[in-house]
Amino acid sequence: MTEFWDRIGISASLLCAIHCVLTPVLVILIPLAGNFLSAPWVHIAIAVVIFPVAVWALWSGYRRHRHRRILITGGVGLVLMATGMTLENADPSSRAFALQTILLISAGLTLAAAHFFNLRACRSKHL
Repeated sequence: MTEFWDRIGISASLLCAIHCVLTPVLVILIPLAGNFLSAPWVHIAIAVVIFPVAVWALWSGYRRHRHRRILITGGVGLVLMATGMTLENADPSSRAFALQTILLISAGLTLAAAHFFNLRACRSKHL
């Protein structure tokens, strides 16, 4: 069951990172799509999915494989995401917006890595 949640976590985290990379481009190229994807509710909706999936999958995996660094990596990813979300509604031309983008991309990639390593560690325990 942890494997399923790790796969969901990897997918959601990578989608989050892709969203963060593409949104600034779309804001410039396609104002309507960019405005939709950069809306605060989109970030909240993504976080509502990512946070519980990450906590559940990483904690369940940790209980099986006991690799703290995987749990810590996931925690760092969640902290990066929470920090980036505090910069919501930043002016797109500001440094805060650039920092938010960097934090959220880093969060997505860090969480995806944590889920990937969690998945591998859980699989190796079944061999």
